[in-house]
Amino acid sequence: MESNEIAGAVPQTGWSIRSLMRPRYLIGGFVVSASIAVAILAVLQFAVRDDSGTTSGELLEAPVTLGDLVESVSSDGTIVFPARSGMSFGTAGSVNEVLVEVGDSVTVGQELASLDPLTTSHLSADVEGARIDLESALDKLQDAQQGASALEIARAQEDLTDAQSAVDALLAQPDRELLDATAAVTKAELALSNAREALSDLQSKLDPESIADAEIELTLATEAYDGAVANLALVERDWDTNVEDATTALADARASYITEFEGWFGVTLTEEKTATAPTDLLANWGATYESIFVRDVSADLGTDVDDPQTPWNEFTVSLWTRVFPFGVDATCDSSQTSADVPCVQEEVEDAWTAIGTAEDALAKTSPDRANAVTVARKAITTAETAMQIAEESAAFASASTTTLELQAAAETVAGAESDLTVATGALTTLTSAQSHGVVSTSLAIAEAELNDAQINLSELTSLNQTLIALRTAEAEVAQAQLDEASTLFDSAILKSPVDGVIDAVNFSPGDEVQRNAVIVEVIDPTIVTVEMEVAQVDILAVAIGAEASLTLEALPGQVLNGNVTDIGAASGGQTGSVTFPVVVTMQVPTGITLIEGLTANADMITSLTSDVLLVPSVAVGGSFTQPTVDVLRDDQVQTVAVSLGGGNETFAVIGSGLIEGETVLFRLPGVTEDTNPFSVIRAGVGGFGGGRPTGTGGGGFTGGGFSGGGRTQ
Repeated sequence: MESNEIAGAVPQTGWSIRSLMRPRYLIGGFVVSASIAVAILAVLQFAVRDDSGTTSGELLEAPVTLGDLVESVSSDGTIVFPARSGMSFGTAGSVNEVLVEVGDSVTVGQELASLDPLTTSHLSADVEGARIDLESALDKLQDAQQGASALEIARAQEDLTDAQSAVDALLAQPDRELLDATAAVTKAELALSNAREALSDLQSKLDPESIADAEIELTLATEAYDGAVANLALVERDWDTNVEDATTALADARASYITEFEGWFGVTLTEEKTATAPTDLLANWGATYESIFVRDVSADLGTDVDDPQTPWNEFTVSLWTRVFPFGVDATCDSSQTSADVPCVQEEVEDAWTAIGTAEDALAKTSPDRANAVTVARKAITTAETAMQIAEESAAFASASTTTLELQAAAETVAGAESDLTVATGALTTLTSAQSHGVVSTSLAIAEAELNDAQINLSELTSLNQTLIALRTAEAEVAQAQLDEASTLFDSAILKSPVDGVIDAVNFSPGDEVQRNAVIVEVIDPTIVTVEMEVAQVDILAVAIGAEASLTLEALPGQVLNGNVTDIGAASGGQTGSVTFPVVVTMQVPTGITLIEGLTANADMITSLTSDVLLVPSVAVGGSFTQPTVDVLRDDQVQTVAVSLGGGNETFAVIGSGLIEGETVLFRLPGVTEDTNPFSVIRAGVGGFGGGRPTGTGGGGFTGGGFSGGGRTQ
């Protein structure tokens, strides 16, 4: 049945909690044990309020608590091991050995049973026969795939390549000759241009103004070169200073980081530790800012003594948390932190960020320096080249020019002009020649030879594709038969497919078995499910993946976790109630061994209302249109109008009118403060919890606080 109470309907196991309130915080939270939940429900079933909104009995108290309201569906089921492997030989024969018994633990690959030697020898012979058949089929396939000899095919391919090359050469011939002729004209034009330039240079030597210009260009080029050399020295000096400054800045940032840890934690970091982020250092210490800097002014100064088991100095920390007038914030929240209150996290992590910034700046200086030096050196190279050209020009301009040199230069120009005329004529002749008919005849012959070579190669490489397909199919069948024979031979010795437990041994040595007879059954006990039936009125609330808490009579006092993994089709009909099969997969803790067939109760969570204010339902009075609650305020009982946001028979959800931690008053017939079920919840408010182990759920008190208080994780 579906339940939405803290204790729910009468538990089928006698103690499981159908609905829990989960505390919002560990400190100041609460927990309801199973027995207390049952007591609350039992008492509430007899609490009846009269028309005036009061009940008889002693005035009781309960806290207004912020928590979660969980609703669930409960059902009983049976434990099943679904991972089951039935092992068979796959062939008829006689059992030779059975090496395991029911209940034995086995490992994957462990031998379980074997067939008789005679049957095994027949299976081995079948494997060998299938292997021979496969080799024969492969030989036939190879014969079908063989055509002409490799040498004949290679020669035909070579003939085809030669014929194709001949055709390509003839097709490219006109273009090649035309390109060569065009290149000859271009070369002649360039030679003529160079000859004319050389003649002009010789003639310019006779001009005094040209000599003066060359000397000026040399002076300017020399000055530019000297300036480039001086600039390189300046660039190297400036960047050396930048590198030194960046190195100093990094050292200062690391020193500041060390100072922050000395000032806040009383810890002197080594140079090596300055490369570790503060969050990583605290994680290595097993601590956080909040766990170290806890504000406590109640203790006297000096009562803190450094604990040698912790990396930090407790006395130094206490100076900040107890003596510093404004206190300190361990972590920073801009909406809460005052300007007068220093933040440990902010100052430490700002120092760490400064190290990263300094490291980035230092890392950037090396490539930037290299780039600047490279640019300066390229400027020197460019200036040096310009100076060499100016020197050559000045030397040429100052050299004496003879009549013979001028005559030779003029003759070179005349020869270049003649060469250009010849090249231009050859190009004109080629473009207008009537020799295309000769080329076409040669091309036709070459194309015919190419066609013959293609036909010859095709005939040599063509095969009987139908025969090849047949032989391929025969080889595939032979391979499949070999695989099947090998599988049957391997199955003559049964081996466990998993690490598991023997659940059944159906035959003994000497028994005759059929091919598909199950000899041994192996189960995997690590995969455990609970199969149950859920009524149709509850099934719509259950979903695949829903969390579930499971209890077993065989494991009193323990709650196991699980999840809904399957919801089946409806069963039953007109003559009976309709139910739906539901499967919950259980998470079995280490050290617990279960047996198939055990009865288990599953509590499947169907809804969760988080972070709501809760009070006992019996504390709500007033009317339907205006509910009220009696509240203890300033040592006076006040009736407060509230709005409700839902709830159940045990707890009401308060929408407005109350705040967390207030005390509500109510009466339960026959119940005193000593037997008040809600006083147990109250007893824990304000205590320090010891934490809740994963998977243990709510229940129990530790050190005056709470060790749980939420739904099972």
